[in-house]
Amino acid sequence: MSIVFFTAMILSMIVLVVVSLCKVAGASIIFGLSASVLFVVTAWSGYRKNPSNPRFFAFVFAGLLSSLCGDVMMAINRGQGLYFLLGVGCFAAAHFLYFLGYCSRVKFGGKDILLFLCFYVPVLLLILYGGFAFGSLKLIVAGYAVIICLMLSTSFSMAAFFRESPRQSVMLMTGSILFFLSDFSLLFFIFFSHAEPVLRQLNWMLYYPGQGLLALSFSYALSTKYKNGLEVDPCVL
Repeated sequence: MSIVFFTAMILSMIVLVVVSLCKVAGASIIFGLSASVLFVVTAWSGYRKNPSNPRFFAFVFAGLLSSLCGDVMMAINRGQGLYFLLGVGCFAAAHFLYFLGYCSRVKFGGKDILLFLCFYVPVLLLILYGGFAFGSLKLIVAGYAVIICLMLSTSFSMAAFFRESPRQSVMLMTGSILFFLSDFSLLFFIFFSHAEPVLRQLNWMLYYPGQGLLALSFSYALSTKYKNGLEVDPCVL
């Protein structure tokens, strides 16, 4: 069932992009929130079918719920006021929860710090000297960048589980990369004065598949070779 919910989420995203380009009033909120609810349902459905690593699932599922709350805040947002800041806080919490989830499986170490710096230093330089109109939000954006770069760098530690569960590890890493890139596109859409309006649709096309892959990964949490201690045909899984 999880793949059905994931497919429905992708279809909702496609409709969201189309109605947004066509400027259909109100429809963007409906299909955007529908897609958000569907990536949460995808994760829950996959975990119920294939329960393993409950602590890791709890962190990631909480991150998905936090992302859903962020989407709700952004749906009712008008400008860069209270709801905007609450939405940013929800997404920051989601990134941090994913970070904690990855750290619950692989200890955060020197390689992660080095990789974090490789991501954060260029992003910070872009924030400081990229010509963005942050106003009083520059420190908040720089702090947010710390969290998303931590999440992204630690996601690559999931490569350690590739032999055990290749589908899940690839989905987790790919989903994290897409989530990071969606925030990167949003940086330009919100704060760059010459940003193209199509960046809004690009953000959705990165964000929803990213969250969806993180959610769908729990359908493949067990090894593709062994299930319940018995060797099975990988094509069946």
